Amino acid sequence: MGLAKSVMYAIFVLLGLTSLSFAYGYGTSSITLSQPGITVQAGTGGSVQYTVNLASGSTWGTNLNVVNQSQLASKGLTVTLSNPSGDPPYSGTLTVNASSSAAPGTYYVVLDATGDDPSTNNTTLTVTVEGQTSATTSATTSASTTTVIGSNTTVATTKPSTSTSASTSVAYTTTGAYYPPSGGGSGGLSATTAYLAGAVIALILGIIGIFRAKSNEWKMVIAGAMLIFIGIFVWLYGDFSGGLMQYIYGGVAAAAVGILVWLYADFKWKMFSKMDRSSYAIILGVILLLIGMGLWLYADFGGGSLTDLWAGVGAMVLGVIVWAAAYFV
Repeated sequence: MGLAKSVMYAIFVLLGLTSLSFAYGYGTSSITLSQPGITVQAGTGGSVQYTVNLASGSTWGTNLNVVNQSQLASKGLTVTLSNPSGDPPYSGTLTVNASSSAAPGTYYVVLDATGDDPSTNNTTLTVTVEGQTSATTSATTSASTTTVIGSNTTVATTKPSTSTSASTSVAYTTTGAYYPPSGGGSGGLSATTAYLAGAVIALILGIIGIFRAKSNEWKMVIAGAMLIFIGIFVWLYGDFSGGLMQYIYGGVAAAAVGILVWLYADFKWKMFSKMDRSSYAIILGVILLLIGMGLWLYADFGGGSLTDLWAGVGAMVLGVIVWAAAYFV
């Protein structure tokens, strides 16, 4: 059981790293907004009030940050904070300016607090950018002549005719960097809770498989697959909980370590000593996993879309299935 214990120890250390960011401060803080969203037209701006409150512990210097500042800037949105740091509680004004070239759509400003009182959850402001309104007004004046009977007086009357046409084009898109929190509604299980539950289930099943496996190589294969699935679920939780970076990075790390552990088991098994269908299936599985991670990272950090994210998830899951099939072909 020596290897199994070592693998389990490494797993628990890895999972513990995802919450280390909460341990370095003197307390924790929460971020509240005066309203959950604003609507602005391209070329204009809007603002909301924010407050950084002390959630637990002692109050010390804390910084409020816009997590996806660079992604929003690339889309033409500039976010400024009037009072970005202080000892909680403190307040300020968050201002969003949309350039005239900003595409109409829905964007998400993700806020977190760092420093001595870091936030345990990110806060998301929804910003709806509407297209510029163009209005055309035309007025025509037609004169009609009325003759009053019994008089030589002619009265000219004017009859104005005005027509106004206005067109506003609004198309809703997503920034493709971070995604709004997924709620369950009506007391149902939220998607974000389901992602964490998936990670816990993958961990439990993996531990059971590790203890029941007969050889060290099988233990490592199971541990690798388990880490990949834990990484997927934790990564999803980070994305759909408003861009919680410690979970996003933790998910990426878990998936990467899982691939390496699984590959090490295959090398121990000498799966590449002769290139056959099993070897090709392993290589294809690894390629699919790497493509999936690349698509997902592009969705989060390269300006991709929600479609890229789910394509990445699908490629990673397919990669695990193809890799596992290598032992049965």
